[in-house]
Amino acid sequence: MQMGENARRLLDDPVLHLALDRIQAKLAETWRNTAFAEAEQREAAYRLHWAVEEFRSELRQMVGSARAIEARARMQERDAA
Repeated sequence: MQMGENARRLLDDPVLHLALDRIQAKLAETWRNTAFAEAEQREAAYRLHWAVEEFRSELRQMVGSARAIEARARMQERDAA
């Protein structure tokens, strides 16, 4: 559950959000402005952009898993009482 709380803190951190948003904006700009012949550079920018989204998604999944565990624990406590 601690991991879920830590993930929530990261998701709520405005500095982290700003940094990730800036990274993604730069990457999107890179792939939009590459010449047709620069496919490798465009693909690299896309993969990095996708990796940032995967990072955010993983944090959301950690939070969701922690919530599910907490809910099950509360149900078990109620059932035991």
